[in-house]
Amino acid sequence: MENGPAGSFETQFQGDWGFSLDTNGTTSAFAKDIAILLAALNVVDDNASTSVGGGGTPLQPLAPPLPPVTPADD
Repeated sequence: MENGPAGSFETQFQGDWGFSLDTNGTTSAFAKDIAILLAALNVVDDNASTSVGGGGTPLQPLAPPLPPVTPADD
């Protein structure tokens, strides 16, 4: 963790979230939360230009295309 001019990240995390970032192996509240999140993750392995996000019916509409990049006026 970074300890720098702005202070300690561990101290900031404790203040923001109410528990220590120290995982204490796999028994801390933070470690248990991370284990739950990791168990819920899935890998999309059939993503292609013809099956964006793995194909099937999207749960939400796709985001609109980004506008073209134009050079900045100097």
